Amino acid sequence: MPAETRSMHRLVVIICLAFLSGCTALQSPRPAAPVRSMDAGAYEELNELLRQHAQRWLDTPYQFGGASHEGVDCSGLIQRVYADALGVALPRTTAQQIREGRRVRPGRSLPGDLVFFEPDGKGSHAGIVLGDNEFLHASSSRGVMISPLDHGYWSRHITTARRILPEEDVPLILSRHERGAVGVPDLTVR
Repeated sequence: MPAETRSMHRLVVIICLAFLSGCTALQSPRPAAPVRSMDAGAYEELNELLRQHAQRWLDTPYQFGGASHEGVDCSGLIQRVYADALGVALPRTTAQQIREGRRVRPGRSLPGDLVFFEPDGKGSHAGIVLGDNEFLHASSSRGVMISPLDHGYWSRHITTARRILPEEDVPLILSRHERGAVGVPDLTVR
């Protein structure tokens, strides 16, 4: 085949490829799947569930490294409540827990989010956000309690909040709880 004919074939192929790639760009895009946002009702149910489990832990004494009703520290409390109430396995320490989920601004936290603090010279501290701007935690001086997030002390020392439960998992967790299928962690954090 003469060089001139080969060049013409290449040119035709290039024009066809350019035309075909241009056609795909001109096609109307598929509509994106609708993003389902969580309704407030699901978070109210989650808040109630967390508060029920919180009641079981209130006044449990603080014990560094503890994870039982005999004594518990803040990260042990978080790990146990997440496992028992939500069926979600979390790591044991605050240093590990603070790397889970995704970061959210503390003022935008929702029930189930974790909040982390750095109190003056006392190491790190963490708790689980409840509704009504409160959080569940294991105080080293008063044991397990519920405190207001906007209290001067806590609001001055908060460092971050983490969303552990993706919105799409909340209905699944609530459904599993209604069926009595929680207690053994089988959901993994993303």
